[in-house]
Amino acid sequence: RLGPGESFSFNSAVGRRTEANGFRRAKIIVGGEYTDGVGGGVCQASTTLYNAALLAGLKITAVRRHTLVPGYVDPSFDAMVNGSGSDLCFVNDDADAVYIRAYVSGGRATAEIYSSELPYKIALRSVTLSVGERPADREFTDTERKYTDGMESGEKIRVSGGAPSVSSEGYLIKEYPDGRREETRIRRDDYSSSAGKIAVAP
Repeated sequence: RLGPGESFSFNSAVGRRTEANGFRRAKIIVGGEYTDGVGGGVCQASTTLYNAALLAGLKITAVRRHTLVPGYVDPSFDAMVNGSGSDLCFVNDDADAVYIRAYVSGGRATAEIYSSELPYKIALRSVTLSVGERPADREFTDTERKYTDGMESGEKIRVSGGAPSVSSEGYLIKEYPDGRREETRIRRDDYSSSAGKIAVAP
């Protein structure tokens, strides 16, 4: 429950992403590259809640983009969170309380926000301004045999596909019953490129 004038912080609600708190290892982005880390995947939860908050008309007070374009949401509609300062925050600036429900079912993350009905409908629009070139793949010798176990020396296997840089904008659209339509740019983002990684058996 979020009362009138109250603020929400994703990091405060979820807590520290540690194994002791029940979080597991999965892919995270560090230094513009995907690697394994405790709490990987939590940004999909924050992104889902971010989009729900936008559609509910809540005022976003803090949101950060990822370094790379995520594959599960349109550009400029992601919400990167971590334990070192990146948080998703919003405030209930309405006169009525807001109720937040988030859950996972059948491998699908859902966020629902309940309150009084808005006098308009909200839609979101992502606009890609430019797409750069995908960098050349980067090969590395897999001395630990993490990816090339059972492979002959010199054989190769792709570990990640890489991605081009992307510049984008995010728009929030209000559609009123009388036909009026208001469109506001809420974000502009520049995502970095990343080289694909190819493991070579030693």
